[in-house]
Amino acid sequence: MKKSTISVIVTTYKKDEQFCDCLRSLFKQTTNNFEIIIISRSEALDKIIDKIKKPKKINLKYYFTPNRNLSYCRNLGIKYSSSDIVSFTDDDCLPDKNWLMNIKSQFLEYSSIYAVFGRTLPFEPKKNKGLISPCTFNKATIKFIDEPCRHWEEIGYGNNMAFRKRIFNKIGLFKEWLGNGSPVLSCEDGELAFRMLKKKFKILYSPNVIVYHNKWLNPNSKEWNRQTGYYKTGKLATYFYYSLNGDPIAKQIVMEHIGPIKKRFLYKLRNGIIKLSFGDIINSCKEIKYEIIGIYCGFWFNFCERLKLC
Repeated sequence: MKKSTISVIVTTYKKDEQFCDCLRSLFKQTTNNFEIIIISRSEALDKIIDKIKKPKKINLKYYFTPNRNLSYCRNLGIKYSSSDIVSFTDDDCLPDKNWLMNIKSQFLEYSSIYAVFGRTLPFEPKKNKGLISPCTFNKATIKFIDEPCRHWEEIGYGNNMAFRKRIFNKIGLFKEWLGNGSPVLSCEDGELAFRMLKKKFKILYSPNVIVYHNKWLNPNSKEWNRQTGYYKTGKLATYFYYSLNGDPIAKQIVMEHIGPIKKRFLYKLRNGIIKLSFGDIINSCKEIKYEIIGIYCGFWFNFCERLKLC
């Protein structure tokens, strides 16, 4: 069989219907000669695959692991990939039909880039009024990024990214203390991008590389509060980790997050805890909890890596 020019790595866990939709969208790609690598954290993968009519031309590989750590699973997918370009999307995303073609064309056109991030749009927003689709990113202009920055403002997210595979030999794989299923639960994508830029490897943001995110949350729900809390934890863990190594951008980002913590604390002292409702106190404690966990994890894993304990 001819070597695939690009690998698509999808990790999945308990999102059967959305995952089937993701696969169907990958089967409709306008480019040929690619492979799909599925890393499943659920033992029911065989039954899911049987539901879908896979075209004969599609090279599909799938593996099971009991490890539910997203970064571990992505690293496993990189290990099993046979292509020079590896791309990633999530099991609740639907790539545009030209997704892979546009990724390949960007790497061919710009030889100096090592990663491509793309535009992530909410799926069917008219049917989900009043809800929020997290981890979407919509900028209309192509941009070359060669300096460390805030990934959520300038680059995009891990549900729509691709790399030259050799970059992982140069800077290492995803850090397994970050990402869903890890102690920190998020920001494995942002950390990898930040690490690349610190080591002077260029990233391209391309608005033509499009996926649709089929996840919707009620902004007043506990799940939404939990999700935003996890994002705060991931950001603070990542950038506090780098601030301890003296990175000025990381220090600035950490201070931007710590500043509001101080303001909220002082506000409560001035107004008196006794005047606050029980619900306000609980919500404030939860917010601060996520931030404290992030700072602690950033410190702990920086300490462990310095001593080569992890």
